[in-house]
Amino acid sequence: LLVVIIEALKDDGFMRDMLATMTDATISAAKNNDLREAVLDVAKLAITDAMRDKGFVADMTSTITTAGITAVQDVEVRDALISVGKIAITEALQDEGFLQLIRETIANSLRDG
Repeated sequence: LLVVIIEALKDDGFMRDMLATMTDATISAAKNNDLREAVLDVAKLAITDAMRDKGFVADMTSTITTAGITAVQDVEVRDALISVGKIAITEALQDEGFLQLIRETIANSLRDG
């Protein structure tokens, strides 16, 4: 499954469609409290699982950086992403399970280096 996801992320058409979909979802989530909560919960679970795979993290970092540069050039998208990002960070900082995962990840990376 990971190989399929990585290959899909390399496809320009897929990335363009995914960016458009994520933009629409982000804007909708920012305007709807119930949807925002659901998106945050799903994102938290996905991030928790994905952070355990170093190759996936490296690929996603590169892909998100490229997509992010494109997205932030659109003022409406940038504002929506900032709004959702602030909420996501606030929620994550209040989630002890998520914080424990971050602590473990940092501790492991310091041991490896």
